[in-house]
Amino acid sequence: MLLDAEASPRTGYSRLFGKRKPGYSRLFGKRKPGYSRLFGKKSGRSRPSDRNARRRKSVSAGVLAILLLALARIAVPEPFLDLRHVGFDAMQRLAPRPYREAPVRVIDIDDASLGRIGQWPWSRETVARLTEALQEKGAAAIAFDVLFAESDRTSPRALFADLERRGIALGDAGTPVDPAILPDNDEILAEVIGRGRTVTGFALTAETNAVRPEVKPGFAVLGEDPSAGLDAYSGAAITLPL
Repeated sequence: MLLDAEASPRTGYSRLFGKRKPGYSRLFGKRKPGYSRLFGKKSGRSRPSDRNARRRKSVSAGVLAILLLALARIAVPEPFLDLRHVGFDAMQRLAPRPYREAPVRVIDIDDASLGRIGQWPWSRETVARLTEALQEKGAAAIAFDVLFAESDRTSPRALFADLERRGIALGDAGTPVDPAILPDNDEILAEVIGRGRTVTGFALTAETNAVRPEVKPGFAVLGEDPSAGLDAYSGAAITLPL
């Protein structure tokens, strides 16, 4: 573009390029005051005090939520236990732990067993035969998840005593039956259990009695005594003495 050499150095914009276009204020009116005029200069970062306040609010909300859940867990524990069980079952179905061979076998008394041998409880003589079979197969130890707290009422000796109470005589009139020669199923089971390593169970009860399970091992406590968090029981049911 060529400029007029005689033009004054102060020649304005309008003489060189034409009339200036109307500005923002003439087209849209007076511009409203900006953020900086209302609130001060805008900063790209929040102030440290604002960040600390937001952080404290977030921490306080989290702590409050945890306290409320803890109180609900103490007041009504059942829903939380059910939720934990459901979650555990779901995890086992989605990603089950791979099977590893372990030297433990569970003898399950299922419907097929009941249909073959008879209703539960089985006689102690039947349990003795089962225990003997496991010993013959080389079981290193046998643990019973069954409580033998009462005498076997199906023992021949017990049946004889029951018949006598009813006035029913057995044997010839001149030769009464000696109950001592009749087998006792509890004695049979005790004799088989004594041949190997066998563990019987016991149950703790809220009913007060003088029965106490035999204490086998001792316990060493390091730190606070954990017994304060355990349930208290005032009685027990144990297996008959062998």
